[in-house]
Amino acid sequence: MSARKIACVALLAASSIALAACESGPETPPTPTQSQSEENQTDGSASTSTPSSTSTGTKTKEYKPATSEGPAENVPVPEKPELAGEKSEPGAIAFLKHYLAVMNYSFETYNSSSLERLTSDNCKVCYQNIIQGIQFNSAQGGWQVGGQYEYKVYSSKLNKSTALLGFSMHKLPSELYKSSGELAIRQPEQDGNSHAVAVLKYNNSWIVDSISINE
Repeated sequence: MSARKIACVALLAASSIALAACESGPETPPTPTQSQSEENQTDGSASTSTPSSTSTGTKTKEYKPATSEGPAENVPVPEKPELAGEKSEPGAIAFLKHYLAVMNYSFETYNSSSLERLTSDNCKVCYQNIIQGIQFNSAQGGWQVGGQYEYKVYSSKLNKSTALLGFSMHKLPSELYKSSGELAIRQPEQDGNSHAVAVLKYNNSWIVDSISINE
């Protein structure tokens, strides 16, 4: 599957009512060299990172995942780990892991504001294939059940203020609903993994500058 087609799949995951045509594929940065051993690889699982609750003052509100009856409730924004602020390879890996967790949060809530703060305007894939789809769905009032990504960062390279990170993503099955409660799209679990390279830039903090999705 070409990078353009994979990008279309990513957009499909973010659009519950209308599916926009994908733009031309992103520029492909150099492939990062592998610098982590198996025990230092960083992965994330949507099934194991589900939050249990969120607090407002002294009152705790229970987290409720989305179902066919309605959207998720009281979904906490993933907390950014302290390591993710460091200008180092471990810091860049921690930041990308946090970014992907926030991406999953954005799919679950149809709120892209936290993801936008971590994303450079240069990242066309991020905006055209993820953020704009989430914004569209938010305006339509629909919601998503499932569809989060499991991910693993398997290589990294730091060059001054730029980090190149290789990672894989695997999309879980999803159901996307219209505001009326009507099922719009049902998607099966992704067959295999998508592989990508993220370019991060550091200027007091990390930001995602581009993502290239490969076959």
